[in-house]
Amino acid sequence: MRVYIAATPSQLSELITSKICSFVEYLTPAQFEFPSDMSEEEREDFIAQLASEDSAELNQDKNRFVIAADLTADQAEAEIINLKFEQLAALLVGEELAWYGPDEIEHELQNWKIGRAHV
Repeated sequence: MRVYIAATPSQLSELITSKICSFVEYLTPAQFEFPSDMSEEEREDFIAQLASEDSAELNQDKNRFVIAADLTADQAEAEIINLKFEQLAALLVGEELAWYGPDEIEHELQNWKIGRAHV
């Protein structure tokens, strides 16, 4: 199941260095009701925007980081999600939610930590 998780630079760093990080909250389209004419892509974009707003709060409006990841059924039912790096599908950054693949994240992380996101 695809989920969207609001994150901080320290959580991203932990996910990269330890290859695992724990989260307690995530958003997924299955948690909401949508109009029948709304496409799956539109639903996922909407959920990513909600996670982006949550991330802005976590990061005191300095930047926004949303992890798009694929959870197993067991993880989706757990109270705490132990997300493995290999489950990460993408990282969405900034208000425009610029897309970064897993192989690009480590390279950009230092810029994000010091507030120079390339978005």
